[in-house]
Amino acid sequence: MLFQTTFVYYRLMTSAGWNDVLESLMVQPPDCELESPGLPNGNCGHPILAITYFTSFIIISYMIVINMYIAIILENPNQTHPT
Repeated sequence: MLFQTTFVYYRLMTSAGWNDVLESLMVQPPDCELESPGLPNGNCGHPILAITYFTSFIIISYMIVINMYIAIILENPNQTHPT
């Protein structure tokens, strides 16, 4: 389970197929069952919550990745030409 979760987050951070994950979280009746045992909402999704979560996750992860790239680019000249 942990490997699958990590794989999904990695897939989202690299923006590879995130729309498939979003579509599965936005399923609404009649394409889902509201009365699934052990699940409060059945196997249906919450479209507004899914869009909000994915938008914020993608924006925040892109900011982190872009900041890491900028940090690496700015640190590289300091290592090659120490003062």
